[in-house]
Amino acid sequence: MAGLRALPGGLITGAVGLGVLTPLLLAGSAAAHTSEWTLDCDRVSLRVTGYDPQYSNRITLTVGGEKLLDHQAFGAAFSQDFPVKAHTGDLAVELSVTTDEQPKNPVTRTGTVKPCPPPSPSPTPSPSVSRTPAPTPTPTRKPSPKPSAPQLAETGGGSHAGVIAAAGAGVLVVGGALVLISRRRSR
Repeated sequence: MAGLRALPGGLITGAVGLGVLTPLLLAGSAAAHTSEWTLDCDRVSLRVTGYDPQYSNRITLTVGGEKLLDHQAFGAAFSQDFPVKAHTGDLAVELSVTTDEQPKNPVTRTGTVKPCPPPSPSPTPSPSVSRTPAPTPTPTRKPSPKPSAPQLAETGGGSHAGVIAAAGAGVLVVGGALVLISRRRSR
């Protein structure tokens, strides 16, 4: 502790300032991009938020080989429901979101739209005594279960790894500076 007291106050203040500023400088901008989708048998619901409108943001959506969006530009957010054509087999779904803010980290996602279940057969009416025909119940379509898909990959907005690494680097720089200074003073 005696070595620290002998150090000039400006040197200690500079080292502490460097230790505080280093994590902030290394952290960079934290973009909180989110991309969610719901795949139903008859529609794809898409919601993309948290993008910086100052950059060029584009989205592509393909369902069953058909491009529903082809590098569609958007600002800070994009939200739309897309009807899916009738199908009897699984349809592949591909989503790609690119931004000039992070051009090397496009968000890509794939999924499957299952076919809608067939309507349940209507019960055969029992013969009635009267000659008035019984009303035929209208078939109801059961809603398909919504697949719970995980969030798209974070593009840095929710991760604290960079800040933690930068804080560690800052502490190492400050500690190293203090060790060098105390060694020079003790000579």
